Amino acid sequence: MRIRPSRWRPVNALGAAYLLVIGLTIAVGLVFATTWVNTDNSVLVILIGVAGMVGLGLVNQNLPLPRVIPLVLAGLAVLLVAPMSAAWLWSSVLERRGVEVTATVIEIRDGSGKGRQLRYSLLGPDGNWIPGELTWWPGAVSGASGNPEGEVGDQVRVVVDPKGLVHPRLPEELAAQTGVGPATVGGFLVIAGLCMLAGRPRPGDPARWTRPGDPARWTRPGDPARRTGPEDPAGRTAGSGT
Repeated sequence: MRIRPSRWRPVNALGAAYLLVIGLTIAVGLVFATTWVNTDNSVLVILIGVAGMVGLGLVNQNLPLPRVIPLVLAGLAVLLVAPMSAAWLWSSVLERRGVEVTATVIEIRDGSGKGRQLRYSLLGPDGNWIPGELTWWPGAVSGASGNPEGEVGDQVRVVVDPKGLVHPRLPEELAAQTGVGPATVGGFLVIAGLCMLAGRPRPGDPARWTRPGDPARWTRPGDPARRTGPEDPAGRTAGSGT
């Protein structure tokens, strides 16, 4: 009987494992879009990245170059998709149930990192503290020097989550997130494709059955030679052809 050659499939178990680890890493990163942690807690960000890399290493400890390149590209894509995912989370929450109010600055702190990264604690119009921190001030431009800064007692219009899940944001910040959802989905699909490319079977991989349900014959990918295997249902030795 003729041995059927192994065929590459777009979805494979190893690629799915890579995608699972990256997906969990992004999911943990979404916590930074909520009020559960400080937005400038860089130590946790580093731990998340290290956990993701360790997870990938545990999936396959001996990574050949054809697998390394797609994984490196997937890692670079994660650097873009992770913040977009966080922005998609908080913008979706605020668009669905956010309320625009005039808040008062009651405390200012300088977050960790290079340069001034001011964080504003706010008091709502009802006299209650607004969960989270405002990380941007009206009129500020990313990367510019001499940006305007608020002072304790200043008032500012913000969109807040009544349930306190996400940080307050400026109305212009929320408006700037138009289209972040489709971009995030597209980026994740690119990552998924790279993971499947990295996990595709290659010559020299451990031997495997060619197809579930076929007679018990197996080969190594790219190796046409027949190998000895267990007996098929008819009682013949796999690879014997008799």
